Amino acid sequence: MENNGIEKYIDSQEIDVPRDLFEEELRLLLIEEAHRVQYGSFVTGQYEILTPEEKRDSYEELKKIAYRNVKAELLIKNIIETQRFEVTREELEEEALGISERQNVTMEQIKDFFGEELSALRRDILAKKAEKYIRSLT
Repeated sequence: MENNGIEKYIDSQEIDVPRDLFEEELRLLLIEEAHRVQYGSFVTGQYEILTPEEKRDSYEELKKIAYRNVKAELLIKNIIETQRFEVTREELEEEALGISERQNVTMEQIKDFFGEELSALRRDILAKKAEKYIRSLT
């Protein structure tokens, strides 16, 4: 959700963010950050050593990101449900074809990855529709 209008929409909405979803997202972000630091150390040979203040600031920033990620996901899900967005077989095929062309792979490989019915793409297409809807509001 890189669109400024979408970010403003998310910021403007009041929604309860369940603690368990927030904590799980934060846990995943902390793991991702640890992997990023570890990989950076491996590639550069330099170890990133943070002061306690830097660690605290980094943790606080990750908390904000986790909260925002969960809030955005809940808002997108709500829009998909309330607007009753659906995805047709043609939309799935079109998206799969676009991916295959961009990645220079066959449709068979795409179906192996996403499943024969391309059901894993359905969520992405629904999210794009919700984001388009948000842009129409702003």
